[in-house]
Amino acid sequence: MPRKKAPTSQPAAPPASALEQAWANLRAPSEHPTVSARWLAMAAGLAVLGAAVCAWGALCLLFWQGSWQLLYHPVAAVTRTPASVGLAFDAVGFATTEAGETRLKGWWIPAGADARYTVLYLHGQDGNLGDTVDELATLHAAGVNVLAFDYRGYGQSQFARPSEARWREDAEWALHYLTGTRQAAAGSVVVMGSKPGAGGWGGASGAGRRGCAGPTGPADGCDLWRCAGAAGSGALAGGGPV
Repeated sequence: MPRKKAPTSQPAAPPASALEQAWANLRAPSEHPTVSARWLAMAAGLAVLGAAVCAWGALCLLFWQGSWQLLYHPVAAVTRTPASVGLAFDAVGFATTEAGETRLKGWWIPAGADARYTVLYLHGQDGNLGDTVDELATLHAAGVNVLAFDYRGYGQSQFARPSEARWREDAEWALHYLTGTRQAAAGSVVVMGSKPGAGGWGGASGAGRRGCAGPTGPADGCDLWRCAGAAGSGALAGGGPV
C-alpha cells in the first residue's frame, strides 16, 4: 500500500522592516479622537488671555519700579558751590547712621553775629544743591544764616531712592541739626525753598507754620521777607518760621 506524502509546511514570511512597518502604520486608519473646533478655540483664547495677564503684570511691575523717576530727577555731580559766587561756607554732614555713615550733606552759610533768622533751604526735585547757588546768595544778602542740603539720592548725600516720606524725614533731620548742633532757636528757623521741597513742609514738623506765607506778605513780625527784597523771585518760593 503506497504511503501518503506528508504535507509540506509553507516557509514563514520574512519579518517586515522598520520602514515597511512605519508605512503600514501611516496607511492604517487613525484611532485618535478628533478634537472639535470649539475646544481648539477655547484653548487658544485661554492662551491669549494668560499672555495678556502676564504682560500686564510685567508692565505694572516695571512702572512700580521706575515711577519715582517721573517726579524726581536727582543729579549726583555737584558742579557749583557758594565759593563760585564769593560766599564763605562750611561743608557739613549730619543725620548719621548707627554705623557712623553720614546720610545728608549740605552747606552752612553763616551771616553776621547779629543775624536774626536762619533759613533752612529745601531745593526742588531736579538737580542738586549746585543748582541753588544763586538763590542761596540772594538769601545770604538778606543778612540771614542759611543751611541748604541735598536729600538722600541727590548730590553727595547717601544714595537712596527719593520719595516724599524720605524728603520729610530729611527735612526733620536738618531741623534737628539746626536746633541741636547749631543751637538755633526754633522760632528763628525759616523754612524756604523751591516746590515741592518747601511746599511739602506743612506736614514735616509738628510745630506748624506761623505766617510768612510769601515774599510780599510778612506776618507775625517776620520781616525777613521785606529785608530780602525779592518779590517775585524764585528764590523765595514759600516758607515760614517753625
